[in-house]
Amino acid sequence: MEKQFKLLESLIIKFMTVLMFLFAVSQVNSQTTRFGLVELNDRYEQDIYQMNDNNSCSVRLLASFFNIEYSEAYKMLEAEGREHAQGASITEIVKAFNKANKNYFVNEFYDVSENKGIGLKYFLTNYASENTDYILIMKGHIVWLKVGEMSKKGLLNTLYGNDKDRGKNIIVYLPIKKR
Repeated sequence: MEKQFKLLESLIIKFMTVLMFLFAVSQVNSQTTRFGLVELNDRYEQDIYQMNDNNSCSVRLLASFFNIEYSEAYKMLEAEGREHAQGASITEIVKAFNKANKNYFVNEFYDVSENKGIGLKYFLTNYASENTDYILIMKGHIVWLKVGEMSKKGLLNTLYGNDKDRGKNIIVYLPIKKR
């Protein structure tokens, strides 16, 4: 009977150890995917309305990243070929981005569109690097993500886009680099 009790006790200890390990792993994964949202539709609502410029996520991306006026970002993309109230191509966005500021640039992109892309949580866990900004392209939409420093609660991340962007799959991402 004593042998059975010790065997049972040993199994319980092993089981509890596995449970604690799984809990710790789940905490680490959940911590690295924490992020806030800056709602750009709200921030630029008046500019979008005054200019009657729908489909302007690329304009909002440039304006918010470089902290410039909406109209200035609009003109930068227009100079690269974006038409009024139309989406911009990746080429137009990258050209405008690289001309906007001498401190930042984009020169490479990664296609993750296989199997309809990847979710934001998966991106943060498997692709994102600490202290790096990314341009994220989703089907018909573009946002930017600021991946922050690691804290006791995980990476501190901020998504600059719209509330519904959290559920959209990323099909291409572009790391933003400092010169």
